Amino acid sequence: YRFSRPELVSLALGSFLHDIGKIIIDQMANDPMESGRSLYKEHPTFGYLLLRNSPDVSPMEVQVVNQHHEYQDGSGFPIGLAGENLPPVKTVNRRKGTIFRLAEICCVASAYDNLVMNPLGDSTMTPEDALRKLIQDAGKIYNKAIVGTLHDIIPIFPVGSTIQSEDIIDPSLAGCYGVVARINPEKLNRPVVIITMSKLRKKIRPIMIDTSKLHNIKLKLIL
Repeated sequence: YRFSRPELVSLALGSFLHDIGKIIIDQMANDPMESGRSLYKEHPTFGYLLLRNSPDVSPMEVQVVNQHHEYQDGSGFPIGLAGENLPPVKTVNRRKGTIFRLAEICCVASAYDNLVMNPLGDSTMTPEDALRKLIQDAGKIYNKAIVGTLHDIIPIFPVGSTIQSEDIIDPSLAGCYGVVARINPEKLNRPVVIITMSKLRKKIRPIMIDTSKLHNIKLKLIL
């Protein structure tokens, strides 16, 4: 999406500050975890109140903070705005009362980050599973155009990550471990990998494989 430089800055800063309201939640009780559970849906409003009169934060950034949990079907919080499921090509919405475009982007990015990193300490998802979850909820919760763009730009197997070959045309390499050496921009799920260990995790002579050239290949990301 083509935004002006000020819009990009507002998107970055608003996304950076999007959970600032949780500071207030943590200060409202002796038990931050208990406070977080009971007041969680108030953190966008607290963030808005903290920032709305700041001379260093623009109205666009304040709205990213205030609306990053609003959903396309109107079931989000704290206002209950609905989305239009349109590409956020402009920060100005077509209809009044709909989710701010930059907030829709922050919503998808935050959801992906929470699924993969999970700051609450529960089980995490692989990038592939996280994207699958976002796609499943696209259109209803998340802006489907933004989810589609995320799917196009996020590599399922990042460079340097450890992988295991669960299914591969060469049986001798099945179950072996390696690292992602290079991303294939045309096929993000088919990177160039270097196999470095056997399935018993013993070092072997490195083997470079361009998985995009293989008909039969299934990789597993090792977290």
